[in-house]
Amino acid sequence: KGAGFIKKLQEREPGIVLEVGGHTDSDGTASHNQTLSENRATAVRDVLVRYGVNAAGLLTKGYGATSPKFDNKTEQGKFLNRRIQYSVIRR
Repeated sequence: KGAGFIKKLQEREPGIVLEVGGHTDSDGTASHNQTLSENRATAVRDVLVRYGVNAAGLLTKGYGATSPKFDNKTEQGKFLNRRIQYSVIRR
C-alpha cells in the first residue's frame, strides 16, 4: 500500500523527494543503533523500489535512538520506536 501511495505521489509531483528515516529503540550502543537504523531505512527503500517507486525520489537516513516517539522503558515503547518515518525533503 505504501509503495502505491508513493508512486501516485511521484506521478502527481515528479520533483518530490522523500526521506526514508530509520529509527531504533535505546537498547545497544549508539554506533550499533546508528548502523541498524541506516540498514532499516535502506531495506525499506529497496523494497519500495522493487515495487516500482522511483529511487531518484527517495533518500535514506538513519537516526539511531536519537528521536524516540515512545517511552523506551517499556517493551511496547521500544517496539514502537523501531520504525520507519517518511518526510518530504523537497517538492
